[in-house]
Amino acid sequence: GEDSSMGMEVQRIRLLRSLMTPGSILLFNEPMTSTSAAEGAQMCTDLLTDLARQGIPSILVTHFNHIWPGLEADFAALGLSERLHSLVMIALETPEGMQYLYKLEEAPPPPSSHARAVVAAKGLRLEDMLSGLSARGLDVRPADPGWDRIRRGIL
Repeated sequence: GEDSSMGMEVQRIRLLRSLMTPGSILLFNEPMTSTSAAEGAQMCTDLLTDLARQGIPSILVTHFNHIWPGLEADFAALGLSERLHSLVMIALETPEGMQYLYKLEEAPPPPSSHARAVVAAKGLRLEDMLSGLSARGLDVRPADPGWDRIRRGIL
C-alpha cells in the first residue's frame, strides 16, 4: 500500500528479529538496496553491528564491499572482532572472460565490486554510454557542476 520498498524491508527485518529464538540465524541477501547506496551501506553496517552486539548470528550477502573497514572498526570497538568474517567468491580472469569457481574463501572483500570490474573488462565507459544517448537526442547529464566529480567516482 502506502509504504515504500525501504519501509517494508525495515518492517520485515523488525518482524524477523521479534520471531528469533536462541538457535536462530538471520540471512540477508542484498538488503537495503531500495535506498541510496550510501544510506544502504550505512544501514547494513548499523544492522550487522547491532545484531552482533545482541549476540544474533547473521550472514549478509551484499555488493557494498566498501562497508568492510567500518565493520572491522565497529566490531573491534565492541570487542567482537572474532565474530566478523568475510567470505568472497573466487573468480578467475581468463581470456574468455570471468570464470566463477563457485568456491568461497575467507578474505576481505575487494575494494571494488565485481560488477564494475566486469563492465570495465568489457570496455564500457560511462562517457561512451552518455555520448550514445546524446547522439539519440537524450541528455541525461545533470546540470550540476559536481558532474565531473560524480563521473570520476563512478569510473
